[in-house]
Amino acid sequence: MWLSWRALRPLNRNYTLFIHLVNEKGQLVAQQDRPQLTSMWPIGEDVPLRVSFPSLPSGRYRVRLGWYLWPSMEHLLVQGLSGEHVSWELPSEIQVDP
Repeated sequence: MWLSWRALRPLNRNYTLFIHLVNEKGQLVAQQDRPQLTSMWPIGEDVPLRVSFPSLPSGRYRVRLGWYLWPSMEHLLVQGLSGEHVSWELPSEIQVDP
């Protein structure tokens, strides 16, 4: 899965990306926390990140994601393309086939 992020202003800190996969019952089945050098991101340019979860069972999953500072766990607000703050959960599901 590819995700694309864009810094709208300079980031003076390095954030950690979290990605959670949740099954149809609402149970967390996989997660990743990935530190990024966000303080070095170019302003206004897309930064693609590839994410993979090996060995997932077949099924439909919701993706929850966001950013936080380590070790405080302070979350960064994520802004959508039209300026609104968006949820940590993507609006669509992903399907994993055998």
